[in-house]
Amino acid sequence: MTHIKIEIDTERDGRPHVSATDVRPAALPNVAWISSIQPDPGLISSFTNSLNSLAAANITGPFVSGYSNGTTGLVTTIKTNCGNADLIVTTGGNIAYQAVIDAALSPAKNFISLLGAVPDATPPSHFLGGILLDSYNSNAERRLLLKDKNLDGKQILLYTNTKSSMHSAEKREWPTIFGQLDCTGNNDPTAYQTDFATIAAMQQPTVMAVVISADPFFQSTKADLIVAANAWIGGQAKYVCYPSHGFDITGPTPAAGSIIYGPKLDEAYSFLGRFAAAVLNQNIHKFIGYWPVKDKRKNF
Repeated sequence: MTHIKIEIDTERDGRPHVSATDVRPAALPNVAWISSIQPDPGLISSFTNSLNSLAAANITGPFVSGYSNGTTGLVTTIKTNCGNADLIVTTGGNIAYQAVIDAALSPAKNFISLLGAVPDATPPSHFLGGILLDSYNSNAERRLLLKDKNLDGKQILLYTNTKSSMHSAEKREWPTIFGQLDCTGNNDPTAYQTDFATIAAMQQPTVMAVVISADPFFQSTKADLIVAANAWIGGQAKYVCYPSHGFDITGPTPAAGSIIYGPKLDEAYSFLGRFAAAVLNQNIHKFIGYWPVKDKRKNF
């Protein structure tokens, strides 16, 4: 609705002078959402409902581009969709965060991110913080959960994705005495069956437990991954530890012997909406920090 403000004053000769001012409501800030994976509908609702409950905004996206070719596709998506953004929000791992930096928009756009880990390099000044899942740093707790199953460390294997931006850091954190296997293929879910067949064939020692990396591609193709992991468990005393409650699905449901240890993603996306509202409600935009999401456990 447009409001007209009318002011009546008096000229020097006594005649009334009437002026009208067109007072329009302030335009809503534009929030552009960029992601390296397609968020589930429930996660989209968690973010948008949380943001809209605390701040009025025009939300566009999520605009999705994969990362099998690094940040190239994401950078193109950002340049295409974020020119009018007052705030950019990224999900789908640190790769989306890096893509905003690589896009080098001019003028620079303030942005926040849902991150698996604190970025290695000092963030740029237009990065205002975000939600921290602390993904691979929770692998130490996952190893302890599996060692409680009376397993030797050599029987516990980390399954990772070489395309993940946290791949190198995650492998550095993983003790060399424990096993590791990189996902084959180029972000191809058909590789899961092949990879778990490789795991099944490993001897001396036999792998009895697999920790799944919190890679965004694994999350986005979780149904295929769970099918392959369930077949590997095969009703035996084997274990798979998933990195978030995003893997708690039906059709397929993780098999008995599966464990989830990690954050609830609906909580993380809700926190991200609250964080975006906090940024939009600032008079002067400045770095807020990182809000952590607690890990929770579920046994199947």
